[in-house]
Amino acid sequence: MPCIFSELTQRIRAAVIRHFNLFHTHSNHVRPHFFYCLRDQADIARSSPEHILGSILRQMSCLDHGGAILEPAARLFEKSHENGTERPTLGDSIQTIKELAQYAGITYIFIDALDECSRDSRQVLITSLQSIVAGSNSLIKVLISSREEPDILFCFEDFPHVRMSATRTFDDMDTFIEHTVDHHVNAGWLYGQAPSDLIKEVKARLRVGAKGM
Repeated sequence: MPCIFSELTQRIRAAVIRHFNLFHTHSNHVRPHFFYCLRDQADIARSSPEHILGSILRQMSCLDHGGAILEPAARLFEKSHENGTERPTLGDSIQTIKELAQYAGITYIFIDALDECSRDSRQVLITSLQSIVAGSNSLIKVLISSREEPDILFCFEDFPHVRMSATRTFDDMDTFIEHTVDHHVNAGWLYGQAPSDLIKEVKARLRVGAKGM
């Protein structure tokens, strides 16, 4: 269960999910599922472990978009309906995710911005994900991204993890700015021939604003 400690979560998330979604279109054996944690005081439950795993469960409930609901998910949804609950319990979600994983060759779960969850919630979530991975008969891989919060660092001491900082990505960002600005200029986005001094200033301001990010 690797973790990426970085301020670059949006770019990482977009790149990783785009890669696996593209791969999934050519292979039914890889199933990417993801959740972006967001601390919202108006909706605290959104970043609860129950909500997060409930979302992953719903994504796993069908092999393809618009397809039939798989039996374990249908059974759980019926149980929740009979009990009059809005979402399954955490324990039911954990067990059903394990069962649904058997319908895929490999299941990938991406949790982005774990640090947006409260301290108590992320501890429960990490423990739940560890239970899913360890207790499943199928191959489940979990990728988590987060800022470097002390409690999260401690939880991932024994797991593969990567640290990414602005200084380590400066060269990549510089290349990206050069390529993107030149592409837009050549495509005529500036409505005419832009002075070279203006192009240099645009690139310089973008570098300062990005700060390697």
